Parts: sequence; structure tokens; C-alpha cells
Amino acid sequence: MRDAPPTRRPADPVRPPERHWPAEVQSRLATACLGRSLIWLPAVDSTNRRLAEEADAGAPEGLVVAADGQTAGRGRLDHTWWSPPGFTLAVSILLRPAVPLDQVASLALLLGLAVRRTLQALPAGLAPQLKWPNDVWLNGRKVGGILCDMRTESGRIRHVTAGIGVNVNGARQDFPPDLRDTATSLQRTAGKPWDRAALLAALLNTLEPMYRIWER
Repeated sequence: MRDAPPTRRPADPVRPPERHWPAEVQSRLATACLGRSLIWLPAVDSTNRRLAEEADAGAPEGLVVAADGQTAGRGRLDHTWWSPPGFTLAVSILLRPAVPLDQVASLALLLGLAVRRTLQALPAGLAPQLKWPNDVWLNGRKVGGILCDMRTESGRIRHVTAGIGVNVNGARQDFPPDLRDTATSLQRTAGKPWDRAALLAALLNTLEPMYRIWER
């Protein structure tokens, strides 16, 4: 989605205090790896860029960088992802898969399936759909997207930064005018705000076993 200044900060009454985000997520985790190390930022230009820095410095697989908002979030083909504070689940996950290079292309689909299953499991009767290669849709509008950045060395995968963005809170009027008819949020579809920390934990719990099967 294109970048645009929000007309006002979307209401997020269930957002925990900033310093509590890691604890709110990790207290709900059933994972062995994903999210056990977590960096939460009140603002960042791009979670993928920040995570790549941590990966280059030797961070272990499973590190998660999440932010309340992004100032330069990216989508596919260098499109800008609109993610103001309080609105979006903006998260990047560090993966170091031991697979051939030609298998990595399917990772974006795996991540999309994990997002779809996570949203389906919410007590809201949602019916998300995937639009290949990296979009998640609700009721004919885009609600989320996937962006995987890969670094290789000597013909092997060094790491993958798996970026996921989901529009969680915000009503129709919170979107810029040029996005109101093409994008949506969980709140707009389900009629209630959602706890993004709980949603992130649910996503990581869903993704980890799927990722291990994919890797094998």
C-alpha cells in the first residue's frame, strides 16, 4: 500500500504500554524458537531493514523485530507500506533455512498461509484469502502482505528476513482516501479492535511448526 499521512491516529484501546510489548507477546508463546528473542520499537523506518542489521551481526534464527509504526515500510516491487503508529502489526522474523536456493521462493506462500490460518482462528468468523505472490485479502480488500528479503553467500542462504504486515486496527475513515476502497483492517471487517501483541503471538505459534515441516 502506498505511503500517506494518516488523518488521525487510529484508536487502539487494547494496545498495551510500549514497554510491555515483549512480555505481552512472549507470555503467550508456545514456540521453541520464533519470538524467543524479540526487539520492540515504538517507531522504525523498516522492520526488515533493522532485522537485516541484526542478522548481519550474527543474531540467531527466530529473532523478531516488531514496531508500533514504520516510517518507510516496504511492499513488493519497492511499493511503500502504509503503517502509522497504532494501526498495523509490522513484524519481521529472522529465518536461516537449511534448504536449496530454489526452494526459498515458496517461503512467501508459507508465510501467507500462516497469516491466513491465524486470522481464520480469531473468534470473528473471518474468511481471509491469499492473492499470490504476497497479499492477504478480506472481503475483496487487502488486509496484509508479505515481503521476504534474502542474503546469500557462496551459493547458500545466509538469512531471510521475513516481513509481515497486517492492518489490525482502524476504521474506514482512518485510511487515506486513496486506500479506503482497496484496503481494509481486522477492525473494519470484524467491527472491533484487536490486541496486536496477542495476534503476533498467535501468528508465531502458527508459523513455527509449518516452517519446520517446510524446511524438512
